Amino acid sequence: MNILQQNNNKKLFITFLIQALFLMPVFGIDLDYTVDDAIRKNYNVNQINNINGNNPNKNVTQPTKPTPKPVQKTTVSEPLPKLPALPKNSSSSSSSNTIKQQPIKTYTQKPIKKTVVKSNKKVLQLRKGMVFDIVNVNAISDKQRVGTSIVFKSTKPIKTAYYTIPEGTKFVGEIAESHTPQISGNGGLVSLSVESIIFGGTYQHIDTRVIRVGGKKVFFEDIKGKRSYWKNTVAKGKWGRNTFHKMNKLSANLVQDKTTVILAPFTFIYGVTLGTISTVASPIVSIFCKGGSVYIPANTPFRIKFENDVKLYY
Repeated sequence: MNILQQNNNKKLFITFLIQALFLMPVFGIDLDYTVDDAIRKNYNVNQINNINGNNPNKNVTQPTKPTPKPVQKTTVSEPLPKLPALPKNSSSSSSSNTIKQQPIKTYTQKPIKKTVVKSNKKVLQLRKGMVFDIVNVNAISDKQRVGTSIVFKSTKPIKTAYYTIPEGTKFVGEIAESHTPQISGNGGLVSLSVESIIFGGTYQHIDTRVIRVGGKKVFFEDIKGKRSYWKNTVAKGKWGRNTFHKMNKLSANLVQDKTTVILAPFTFIYGVTLGTISTVASPIVSIFCKGGSVYIPANTPFRIKFENDVKLYY
């Protein structure tokens, strides 16, 4: 047993030596690092190098540590400086302001608009079927294009229950349809619509219809030129009838003289032939003729009739 214990002890001692041999450099390196760190903390390395003669720049002065400034003691009598107030959060303040101001804006603006309309504007209601007498300020013709504005004005005051529309109130219309005279004897055409009144300083819509122009009734708001088909037919056949009457008189004169009685039938036949030709041809020729044109001079009396109830503001 003693021999075994001795062998074990030798083995332990040998392993201890081997471990010590491997661990000694490690401890030495750690020891060297710790020593260097202690020297750096407690001593100025530059001064040590100068003392040992290791610094090649001996004449260069090494920087010294700055001397700490003396702390000024404040006495109780001196007032302490006041710090500025901390800024408020911009997002929270802006959100709170918007939340507070938004209802105020919507509350103050809407009543203002309503009160202006109610206090400064009055309503005049014109009933359906009312008739206004007006005159045109500018001349009207079938040569004017569609959409041309026509200005009218009232010729006398128009009295209502609560308000009197003054004389000279202006109405504005336009040409809705127009064309010049056409073949087959058709005349020109102008269709007018009066849709606005200048009342209370503004243009206001009205629904009216033109029923009279120059004392004559107008149907469907169409002012037509004279249809001249039959007039042209009569005019084209007139020359034949005149020729017939001339030849008939000449034949009567020839019959009275015994020497010229032989020529009387020829003149009569010639007159009848021309009269017949002109009478038959005149309706055909009149197809290629045009009717009368439309021209309405200024200050021509018009009459308009309201088709629906209208509310006017003044």
